[in-house]
Amino acid sequence: MGEKTLYIIKPEAFNKRGRIRKIIQEKDNLSIDKYKIKRLTKKEVSLMLDCDQRFKSNKKLFEAALYFMTRGLAEIGIIKGENCVNIFKKLCGNKKDPKRCRENTIRNIFGISKIMNYKGGGYYLNAIHRSNTIKEAKKEINLFFRN
Repeated sequence: MGEKTLYIIKPEAFNKRGRIRKIIQEKDNLSIDKYKIKRLTKKEVSLMLDCDQRFKSNKKLFEAALYFMTRGLAEIGIIKGENCVNIFKKLCGNKKDPKRCRENTIRNIFGISKIMNYKGGGYYLNAIHRSNTIKEAKKEINLFFRN
C-alpha cells in the first residue's frame, strides 16, 4: 500500500496549483490520491500546527501562520507512495526561505522570498505545507479527510 502524506498548497501559491500538482505527479514513486479546494479555518490550521514545536513555542509565528494560511483558498491533498513523506519533503525544499531551498524544489520555484510583515514580524511565504513525519501525516490526513 505504501505511505501517505498530506500537502497544502497555500493561498499565496493557489493560482499555481496546477503546475505544482504536475511537479508532484511527475516525481517517481509519488501520486496524488485525492485533493480538495477550500478556505482553511483558524481551527483547522491551529489543530494542524499543534504538533510542531516551533509554533508551540513562538506565539507570533503561530499567529502569522494562522493569518497567512486562512486568507484565501488552498488545495489540500493526499500523496501516496513508498517513502513518500521523505521524498516529498525533499521535493518541497527544507528551508522556510524559498531562496535558500535547493533549486527546482516547490518552495524555491513558487515561494515568495520577500519578507511579509505581520504584527511587527517578518515571514516568508513558502507556497506549500507538507507533513514532517509519518505520525504527523496520519494526524493531518485525519483532520482534513475523515472517512
